[in-house]
Amino acid sequence: MGDTAVIRELAVADLLKLAQILQPTAAPERVARVEGLIQEAVRAIQEDRREWAVGRVIEAATTDPLRVDEMLSNPALQPIHSNLELLMNRLTNVAKMDAESKLTAAEQVLETAGWPRLPHWETAPEALIQIGHRLLETGGYANYVRAAELATTLQTAYWSATPVQSPLPITGMASLKKEANSLRRKGAGEATLALAYHAWDLLRSRAWQRAPLLVILGAWFTLGLVGGLFSSAAKMVWPDSWIVPASDFAFRIWGIGFLALVGFGFWAQVRRPRR
Repeated sequence: MGDTAVIRELAVADLLKLAQILQPTAAPERVARVEGLIQEAVRAIQEDRREWAVGRVIEAATTDPLRVDEMLSNPALQPIHSNLELLMNRLTNVAKMDAESKLTAAEQVLETAGWPRLPHWETAPEALIQIGHRLLETGGYANYVRAAELATTLQTAYWSATPVQSPLPITGMASLKKEANSLRRKGAGEATLALAYHAWDLLRSRAWQRAPLLVILGAWFTLGLVGGLFSSAAKMVWPDSWIVPASDFAFRIWGIGFLALVGFGFWAQVRRPRR
C-alpha cells in the first residue's frame, strides 16, 4: 500500500487522534524540563564536566524525542557533539528495536482477530499499521518513538474492546475436588508405605548381607561378657552355693561357639564369588 493510498484510507475524524500521537503538543512542564536540562548541560560544559553534560542532554532527548535534531545542532553543545552523536546512535538503535517489536506484536494480534474495527477509530486497522511501517522506514529516533507509541495505542484499543471470557462452570466441581483430595491423601499414604518398605528391603538385602557375621559375633561377644560379669558377681555374693564346674562348662561352650563363628565367617568369605 503506497503513501497516497494510506492517506486516502484515513478517516477525517481520526486525523486529530493520529496527530496527537505523531506530533503531540508539548506540555509546558515538559518544555520547561527540557530547557532546564539543556541549560544544565551548557553550564557543565563551561565547567569542563562533559560527562555530566552528556547525561543531561540524553535525558532531555528521551523527555522530548521531537527535539533531538535541535539539540544535536545546538552550537552551545558542540564541544560534546561527538559523544552525543555516539550515544544517540545507540539510543536510536534501541528505539528501533522497541518499535519493531511493538508494531509486529500489534499487527499479529489484529491479523489473528481478523482486523476488527477498533473502538473510537473509523480508519481500518490495516491502514493504521501501515502508518507505523512508514515511520519505521523513514527512520530516526523520533519516528521510532512515534511508531512504538502508535503500536501501543492500537493494541490498547483492541484489548479494551475484547471481552475477557469467564471460564465455563463445571458441574460436580465440589465432588471432583473432594475426590481429588481423597486420592491425593491416599496416594501420599501409599507412597509413604512404599518408601518405608523400600528402605527396610534395602537395609535387609544389602546392609544385612554385608555384615551378618559381624552382628552375630558382636551379640555372641556381648553374651559372653555379660555371662562373665554375672559369674564373677555370683561368686562374690554366693561363694558357697555357686557351682564352679557348671560355670566353667558354660564358658567352654561360649569359647567353642566364638571360634566356630570366626571359622565359619572365614569359610564364607573364601567361598563368596568375586564380582
